[in-house]
Amino acid sequence: MDKPMQILVVSSEFTNFDVLKDIINREGWKMFCAATVRECREVLANENIDLVFADRGLADGTYRDVLVIMRLLRPHIHLIVTSRLSDWDEYLEAVHDGAFDLIASPSRAADLVRVISQAQSENQKIGRAVAVDNAPVTSVTGPVEPRFTMSKTTSIERYPSMTKPHWVKPTDAAD
Repeated sequence: MDKPMQILVVSSEFTNFDVLKDIINREGWKMFCAATVRECREVLANENIDLVFADRGLADGTYRDVLVIMRLLRPHIHLIVTSRLSDWDEYLEAVHDGAFDLIASPSRAADLVRVISQAQSENQKIGRAVAVDNAPVTSVTGPVEPRFTMSKTTSIERYPSMTKPHWVKPTDAAD
């Protein structure tokens, strides 16, 4: 029997918690909640989380702070950003930063199930079958070398400047 997907929701808005909780429970998945980046770090360090939802803005940071923690503790899982606006520019910014997707908050059930299914499919393609990678992290006190990966290959296509250096070689000054 497959274990239910474990989803962490990082949100300081109770309405977002309630909407996501209803949908996640209806689908038979297990939900963990965190209201701050600090609480998110604790959950990721101690639980076998499969997917993370995070608001764009949190009481003590942003989804970018959650991404940094995920890259250190759980580099193989995806982040889905939730936003009240969820416009095209916000979507491109979130994906460029390393998020898997951006959806509206509060979320419609169909959108939530779609994005979770896509994240599951992506994880299966990656083939994260190594059980050690999915074990809880017991200590992060020593030096931890982050493993950075591109979450979507299409990001390179959308942002060709990501593959080019952002500096310009100084030219020799004419005397």
